[in-house]
Amino acid sequence: MSYVANLFPPITTLIIIWYTMNTIGMSLAESYFLASITSLLFYPGKTVVTGLDTWNSVTIALGRIDKFLSVEEKKVNVKSEEVELGTLSLTNLTASWINQSTAKTYNYKGETNSVSIKNIDFNFEPGKLYAIVGNVGSGKSSLLYSALGELEIKTGSIRINGSLAYVPQSVFLINDTIKNNILFGKDYDEERYINSVVKSGFFADLKNLAS
Repeated sequence: MSYVANLFPPITTLIIIWYTMNTIGMSLAESYFLASITSLLFYPGKTVVTGLDTWNSVTIALGRIDKFLSVEEKKVNVKSEEVELGTLSLTNLTASWINQSTAKTYNYKGETNSVSIKNIDFNFEPGKLYAIVGNVGSGKSSLLYSALGELEIKTGSIRINGSLAYVPQSVFLINDTIKNNILFGKDYDEERYINSVVKSGFFADLKNLAS
């Protein structure tokens, strides 16, 4: 609405000149004098229009927050002592990002029965390291968030005996050379440095940067 605020002074001036000359019968000089006084109201008028625009934005934002907070919260209890301590067990797990209460609140018109992961059977045993790999959109994040209880379980179950921590990977660069970003404060070891670059698959990117 900023353009409306900018149009406020000239439109108001023209209206005053037309009204005073045609209705009240004031001379052109008197009309211009009155218009010049009115132009002093530009900034107060702009402030009012900007305030109304801000109020409208705040009202819309609060409405969205209220709608979000009104969605029924479902707590998924995944704690179980039926599995070994430190184990995460997925049994015939089918889960989805979309649940019925959210779809109803937001009047979702899409397919509410769509799933993100389907029929997953796997046990994450204690003391072992696992890597989940796959293409973009294949369900890696969905599997992780299912274990955290963030997805709606359609069928199957999740059982965890023990505590669970989620440490996200936040990628960032320091304002320095590529080499120092890789070393990250460590002493330079040529063999380890080259080994790290090659094993991380970064060598091809370095060749492209060099060109």
